[in-house]
Amino acid sequence: MITSDVLWGLFVQLSSSFVATGTFCVIFNVPKKYILNGATIGSVGWTIYVIMARYMLLGDVLASFVASLVVSVWSYILSKRKFAPITLFLIPGIIPLVPGVGMYRTAYYTIFKEYANALESALTAFQVSGVIAASITISTYVPIIFAKEPKKM
Repeated sequence: MITSDVLWGLFVQLSSSFVATGTFCVIFNVPKKYILNGATIGSVGWTIYVIMARYMLLGDVLASFVASLVVSVWSYILSKRKFAPITLFLIPGIIPLVPGVGMYRTAYYTIFKEYANALESALTAFQVSGVIAASITISTYVPIIFAKEPKKM
């Protein structure tokens, strides 16, 4: 059941990821006219991840795949509509989904000799990284594969 606490938590997640992704866009010199687009893509991707991982209980890997696929497709569409490089939208959009905490936990557990936990967090971090790369590849090559060939003259 959706309660006001859940909605408030989603609002906080959405707004904080919007600010964080927008700040990333500013730091990495994304042109001003694309900062709002990049921040929106990042916040929507993160919100999809949070909904799927925490509330639908689908797991980090599947939630990361779906969220990064949405971010990749949306970035591709925006790059075609705005006549801009896809990296202006894709990189800021993917940043909230990168498994930095998983790599931190891997190092932490390794330092404190909790090797089973280190292996588990490393495996999850590598899986998330792999599905992010796979979703970017899928969203890039599917339109090319299904594009109509130009007519021969």
